[in-house]
Amino acid sequence: MPLNAGVVAVVGATVLSQHGLDDNLRGVVNKILQKIPRHDSKMSYEYPPMNVDFSYIVENRLIYLVANNRDGEKMEFRIPFTYLEEIKKKFKKEFAGGEDKYPEIDTLSEAGCREFDKVIKETLSVCNDKDKIKTVQAQIDDVHGIVLQNIEKVIDRGDKIDALVDKIDTLDSEARTFRKGAGKLKNKMWWKNIRLIIMIVVIVIVLIIVILLIACKPNFDNCS
Repeated sequence: MPLNAGVVAVVGATVLSQHGLDDNLRGVVNKILQKIPRHDSKMSYEYPPMNVDFSYIVENRLIYLVANNRDGEKMEFRIPFTYLEEIKKKFKKEFAGGEDKYPEIDTLSEAGCREFDKVIKETLSVCNDKDKIKTVQAQIDDVHGIVLQNIEKVIDRGDKIDALVDKIDTLDSEARTFRKGAGKLKNKMWWKNIRLIIMIVVIVIVLIIVILLIACKPNFDNCS
């Protein structure tokens, strides 16, 4: 929303100093100046046909006016009125000898205030630059906030990954413990089976011997 034109005028449409007024803008400004009341006041106007906003301050019959392009954005009153307060101080200092004094209206003329056109131009530029800096700073702050959010997400994701890795390590440790236990159990069962087989073989042998002893008597006479 750049400030593109500034005007200092006497109530009644006498322009003393200006910068940035083209033919179209000059015609609209002249109409606005004619409608501004003589008493001290401040106001802003929207002018949709040109997509321009006008803001002004009236003090001691002097009008300080600024025009700004809207560029599709809603007007921020802070920016034009910051310019208006600044240009008012500079005009009073230049033509009244101090910011707390008022110029003598009858001594002011367009020719006598022509050099002040440069001051208007410079002040418009400074205010626009300050607004650009604030806009860029706001964009940087937004990016900084997004980066911080992303970092927090990454850190949070890292915490979750670390927790998952810990779980995997725990499961792996438990699996190794289970495999070791299963191996020991397998060996234990194998030896148990061997012992059972040996016991069965021994029992069978003992049974055979007992049967032979019963059938053949102790001296084996019946088996000869």
